Amino acid sequence: MPVQFIKDPNQVGDAINESNTKPVVIHYWNPLMGEESPFLSLFHDADENLGPNVSLYVVDSGFINPPHDPQELPLTALYVDGKEKQSVPFNVDQVRDLIFSAV
Repeated sequence: MPVQFIKDPNQVGDAINESNTKPVVIHYWNPLMGEESPFLSLFHDADENLGPNVSLYVVDSGFINPPHDPQELPLTALYVDGKEKQSVPFNVDQVRDLIFSAV
């Protein structure tokens, strides 16, 4: 499944609930930081390698799911069984490791 983009914060809950059936990685990005996250190519590469085993989302509305707050943006989180398993800050190596730890 290709990387999916979320602009409506209400859709974040649906994406997290999807982690009840397979791991979900959500990258929270604030468009005020730039038009698009510099990690998009990493997410597209991961999508090609992981295929349907992991769902990848980018929330580009400035919204971040609690318990995090906007001061932590950008942030990438792994969800499993409807709960956040791990999150990492804006660091390409840590984000790559988080994505590939999902499988």
